[in-house]
Amino acid sequence: MSYSDSDGGICADCGLCCDGTLFSLSTVPSGERQSVEAAGLAVEEIDGVPSFRQPCRQLCGTRCQIYPQRPRSCRKFRCPTLRNLDAGEIDAAEAGRRIATAREAASRFRNELLPGETIPQARVRLEQSARSGSKSRADDRARLMLGALEIVLGRNFRAARQQAMTTDD
Repeated sequence: MSYSDSDGGICADCGLCCDGTLFSLSTVPSGERQSVEAAGLAVEEIDGVPSFRQPCRQLCGTRCQIYPQRPRSCRKFRCPTLRNLDAGEIDAAEAGRRIATAREAASRFRNELLPGETIPQARVRLEQSARSGSKSRADDRARLMLGALEIVLGRNFRAARQQAMTTDD
């Protein structure tokens, strides 16, 4: 049994792979650019790869508005929590706890963002301020919240060194 099929299963209660929390972009597989654009996603070349930025404009709350027609990179992505659930290594309650923990950590980090800033934008800003030697208490607090979020994401939602949602296995 797959907990992500048809209506989205636990994925519909999560949305972390679409809201900018896990990834800053999703790649568009070759041959899908037209259909992805027709679905209302703005495809652009990012480092020479057709991609769309996160948060996804088709995400409403935690639910994908085009779930049955979502791009292949979205269909193929299976976070470690979903893989654990599908393999019977954890139950739905544990998956729900992991999602709740990650969403709570993301919420704490969002409280540190500048007005109108997304999580991917904040990551870039905080990296740049760290490189420049910024001594801002607000940035230090935001980096602390981001670090806590990254620990949760790395443990339960992201494969090692995974920076984008791709069709790679």
